[in-house]
Amino acid sequence: MPAYLIAHLLLMTAMVVLLVSAVVLARLRRPGWFGRHRLSSAAGLILGAAGAATMAVHKAISGHPHLATAHSWIALPALILALAGFALGYSSTKGYPRLRPVHKLFGVVSILGSILAIALAVRWISWFH
Repeated sequence: MPAYLIAHLLLMTAMVVLLVSAVVLARLRRPGWFGRHRLSSAAGLILGAAGAATMAVHKAISGHPHLATAHSWIALPALILALAGFALGYSSTKGYPRLRPVHKLFGVVSILGSILAIALAVRWISWFH
């Protein structure tokens, strides 16, 4: 497996693990949960952006078309929803508490989309082996 694909796989998997961890932390609400929730979300999004950038750079260098697979059609909106959810979560702590339900919805939908994108990627990889 090429290095760019391994990097993409590891970064995106780490993103999903961290985002799921952020949701679990928020649901359990144990002492100190909020800081860990925010850190887990931010780290997951940074790794997810790096994973997406890895694939975008590979596609640009190799001349392959961007957003040409069902995996990418699901994964990119899931990443955008996760980024928007982070912004909504931040805003909900800065005087806009009505945004919290949308923040929660975006978080859950982005994780579900990410899991679907992983399933599509696994299926795509299995076609070639």
